[in-house]
Amino acid sequence: MSDATLLVKIESHVRNLFALHPQPFLFYHNLSHTEKVVKHNAALSGYYHLAAQHHFILMTTAWFHDTGHLFGDMENHEERSVTLMTKYLEDSISPLYLKEIQQCIMATKMPVHPMNILEKIICDADTWHLGTEDFPQEDKNVWRELEARRGKTFENKAALSLKFMQQHQFYTSYCIQQLSEGKLENEAALRAIL
Repeated sequence: MSDATLLVKIESHVRNLFALHPQPFLFYHNLSHTEKVVKHNAALSGYYHLAAQHHFILMTTAWFHDTGHLFGDMENHEERSVTLMTKYLEDSISPLYLKEIQQCIMATKMPVHPMNILEKIICDADTWHLGTEDFPQEDKNVWRELEARRGKTFENKAALSLKFMQQHQFYTSYCIQQLSEGKLENEAALRAIL
């Protein structure tokens, strides 16, 4: 089976996981977020002219990276995502591909330390919104989800979001160039609330 054909099956499989295991508290880590990460991964893959096998690894990572949220708490969701991906693909792709996808999924675990271009791309795609005008709404969704899952209200959300923003960095030259200015504007907007 070609990588392109397999990617169609992977997309369908992950969409089914979200449909069959809906979690009402996933205001942020939902199918919409996954679709955005897929879209940004595809754009960065094209920008960097990645080889076909690296494109496949990246797109598979994007589809599976948050599936673990459907089957447990926030902690260790990356490990569960790795398990779900491995179970689905271990008979279809080489162990080398599997290992690279596993490493790319685990690269999104906070605090992130991406080691190569694929890991840098998935980390940047995952936090893309920090540098866009979607940030205020996405940040609200993050907090809604966190409060629903933790069963408590967080005070000073703006300060906590600002701290996260200050510790965050983009890793690809593309995102540094395209999103840094928007990120600084979003940080300024948070400071204005404090």
